[in-house]
Amino acid sequence: MFGNESEAEAYAEAAGYPDKKDIADIARRISLSRKTNTSPRVVIITRGSDSTIVVSADKPEAQSFPVEKMTDEQIVDTNGAGDAFAGGVLAGLIAGKTLSEAVLVGHALARASISQVCGTFYVRCILS
Repeated sequence: MFGNESEAEAYAEAAGYPDKKDIADIARRISLSRKTNTSPRVVIITRGSDSTIVVSADKPEAQSFPVEKMTDEQIVDTNGAGDAFAGGVLAGLIAGKTLSEAVLVGHALARASISQVCGTFYVRCILS
């Protein structure tokens, strides 16, 4: 499951979690929630320029992945950064990378997305 910190806080509020600001706890609780299949649920919460939080139901200890900081001059358009991140993570997993490696791929793709106008980024990816 992918989400950002605002979505995680809204979920925590709706679910009645005691601490609606502890993103790692929210991710852990979501990862352990009931589901019908047996594969462990993985929860990934992005927090803008703050570290990305990752929790898997089979290892409920939260992992934190620092985000490489960008200067204001490097940031052109943040629209689509979350989608680019999710796509990078999924592509990394499909390519056989570990979850940790895939998160780093997601970070790299989000940085590339943010550094240019969103639409041009996607067109370049499709055409390359």
